[in-house]
Amino acid sequence: MYGTWVMGTNTGEFAISDAVPKGKTWRGWYDFEGRYYSLTVTGIAVEGNLITGGGADAYGKYAIIGTTDGSSITFTQKFSHSAQVIYVGEISNGASLGTWKSGEHSGRYGVSYY
Repeated sequence: MYGTWVMGTNTGEFAISDAVPKGKTWRGWYDFEGRYYSLTVTGIAVEGNLITGGGADAYGKYAIIGTTDGSSITFTQKFSHSAQVIYVGEISNGASLGTWKSGEHSGRYGVSYY
């Protein structure tokens, strides 16, 4: 949501992003070579259109950083051992569906916000 605020003679612009709820956990899946794997991200923080969070899986600990633009979302999963995965998707009804890419590999993903 975007708008203008007024307090006396002072005015300004504001933006509120509620597409990705802060303080929530993302739970879902990603596919790789025809198999599905669990994807969980905790401690989601949202500041304007910036998203941060983190988690761990079989490949190690990782941080999440990304952005939203309306119903579009892009985020990068950066592992402590320097590998990274880029996710691009759409947000709808408390969930995000899209694609991921890491080097030569790619697939689909889906997460819901809890």
